Formats: sequence, structure tokens, C-alpha cells
Amino acid sequence: MKVARIANAPNRNRRPILQQYRYVDIGATTGRAKGSAATNRSLRSIVAVTCSEGMRSIVSLREVVPADFAVFFEQEQDPGTREVAAFSTKRPTDRPAYDARWARHLVDATVRVKTVLFGNDVAGYVAAFERVGQCEVAYWIGREFWGRNVATQALTLLLAEVTERPLYARVAVHHVASMRVLEKCGFITYARERFYAEARDAEIEEWVFELT
Repeated sequence: MKVARIANAPNRNRRPILQQYRYVDIGATTGRAKGSAATNRSLRSIVAVTCSEGMRSIVSLREVVPADFAVFFEQEQDPGTREVAAFSTKRPTDRPAYDARWARHLVDATVRVKTVLFGNDVAGYVAAFERVGQCEVAYWIGREFWGRNVATQALTLLLAEVTERPLYARVAVHHVASMRVLEKCGFITYARERFYAEARDAEIEEWVFELT
């Protein structure tokens, strides 16, 4: 990944960047990603959330298992989601390479990644990992689960497990919904950088968020 810092110094006058935007929640679609039922509650952290439909469901985290790779892969094939997120691999449609990368993550002690469940459905994943001496967090939630507060609840659960601070997160400047998630979890803007986005085959700007 090619990164060039725009602001050499951290933003010391930090405030929620979304004060500059009008946030519009993204409505959930009716699709559902199929995942296995929870079978080991000792591996799960559970929180109840209220869905936009007025019903109650459960957002929880559990350990990633190889069977999850297929769901993650299908969720990341959505071109609209990749365009918004801007973060992608060089070969996003190469399933063997994708599975091999996930297999490496599961044995890498510097990567802590959990599967996000919405009820019994695999909604995506959330992770903490080391990058250039800093601990960063990232998440991917399938489009069919947008607008249900899943990303915020999943990140909140991860932050209860990952206790080191500061933590950092990166988000493309146009990805307002993801910025909203980070700010709801206590992150604030730290710096603005430029990086090469594989999904767009171009350099774009990103915000770096910090949680202290």
C-alpha cells in the first residue's frame, strides 16, 4: 500500500469530522447472509441491539472458522461496497488467494479477528492488527446488514476485548457512514493522508482516526 502523509503533524484541534456532514443512514435490504448457528457460546460476546424494523436481534462476536471465508468472500464481491470502502486486495475475485490470506490471518499472533454475527447469520468481520508499530482496527459488514447498527455494536464489542490504547482506524474521506461508526465508538480525527486504493486504481484521501 502506497501512503503519503498530507498532514505531517497530528490534528491537535481534533473534533468529530462528521460535524462537517449531514449523516444519512443507509437502509437495510432484505437479503441475508447464511452462516452456521452459534455452537460455542464461550467464544461469543453478546449484546442486544434494536433493529430498524422495531424487532430485537443479537449482535455477537465469535472466533473465525474456515467456513466463514465463503461468506466473507461473497460479501466483498459487491462492487458498490468495494467502491465505497475503497480498501481492497489486488485480486479481490481470486478465491484461492483470498482463502490463503485468511488462513494466514488465523495463525498470525498480531491479528485478532472475529466473525460478526447478526442473530445466527454471518454479517461480516471485525479485526485489530499491527501496522507500522501501531494497533489499528478495521471491519467489513455485508451490505444486507447496513442500517442495523451492526458495525457500531461489533466494534464496541471488539474494543472491550482489545484493551491497548491508542488505537487507530483509517477510512476514505467519502465514507461518511464508516466515519459515523468510529465516532460513535469514541474515535476522533487524528490526521489526513493519501493512499493508493486498489478498488479504485487511484490515489485517494483518507482520514486517520484515533482512540485514546
